[in-house]
Amino acid sequence: MPYVISLGLEKKIMYPSDYPHERPTLEEFLTDIPSFRARKDLSDESKKLILRDNCIDFYSLKLSK
Repeated sequence: MPYVISLGLEKKIMYPSDYPHERPTLEEFLTDIPSFRARKDLSDESKKLILRDNCIDFYSLKLSK
């Protein structure tokens, strides 16, 4: 992922989730995002884009205030 981000493509990545199909238990699924957020090889801004902002843009979501 750092390589893709280094190419300037961080606004094209979204966090994948196919719950409940990708992990056998809920407990395993619930560790994925904390593990992703703990990565030291990605900036906080990149993590925010991947976990939140890119999805909002892709689906044209409107956020309530």
